[in-house]
Amino acid sequence: MEAKLKKKYCNVTRQVIGLYLAHCKQCQLKKKTPKRGLVIRPVLSHYMNSRCQVDLIDTQSEPD
Repeated sequence: MEAKLKKKYCNVTRQVIGLYLAHCKQCQLKKKTPKRGLVIRPVLSHYMNSRCQVDLIDTQSEPD
């Protein structure tokens, strides 16, 4: 934003740009929400072997 403003206007400081962004409604809507840490929840099963996981890979290029 600073580079674009310098091409068209002069004497626009970073402080002024920061004030504009802090009060711009559209900028606030586009602002990303802070990411929370990775949450790992275990998969609970009620009885043995009720869930499984399979990794699908292409084995055609492997001779074995």
